[in-house]
Amino acid sequence: MSPSRLSVFFVTGAPGCGKSSLVQVWAKILSANGCEITIIDPDAYKKVSGNSDHEESIKRATQLYFQAVAKGSGVIFHQGTGSWLPYYDDLVRRTKEVSCDARIGIIRVEVCIESCLKRIEDRRVRTGQEVDATAAIHRYYGSQQCLAQLRQRAEVFMAFENEERSQGTELVIQRSFVPRQRLLSNTTEKEE
Repeated sequence: MSPSRLSVFFVTGAPGCGKSSLVQVWAKILSANGCEITIIDPDAYKKVSGNSDHEESIKRATQLYFQAVAKGSGVIFHQGTGSWLPYYDDLVRRTKEVSCDARIGIIRVEVCIESCLKRIEDRRVRTGQEVDATAAIHRYYGSQQCLAQLRQRAEVFMAFENEERSQGTELVIQRSFVPRQRLLSNTTEKEE
């Protein structure tokens, strides 16, 4: 059954931390339960359009995001580093203006900077997608600084650790976790 109100999850973390992988898992689970899913990923716009301009991809992602918000229901996953607080403040404010009862959540994917840098280099070799290492480091630390403030704007907070293990990469629940049935309920619970 689809949720009766809009649920927005800002999926944050450094470049290469595993945001896209996590979103794919959650989207599969929720869509199997009848939820309409929208995934907003500025990097996907860069790939599809062939335009690598970061500002243009953010602008297009924001347009697509508000088209999804205007529907007023379903689940939106908005991927980004979470390193630019004014951008997220504006998204939350405007989301509440359009859909005052929208549920706002933060899903944080944690990984050490060394793993991020290794993953973005692996991605560059595999796909040709360039990510400036200096910008990645800046976004890594910027997103950590903004996290506490972003959490204050959310009804739901989840954090996952995504470090490499001896058997490959695995996503591990690191901090507060809200079971999937709670994502769709009208009751919320703040982190302890």
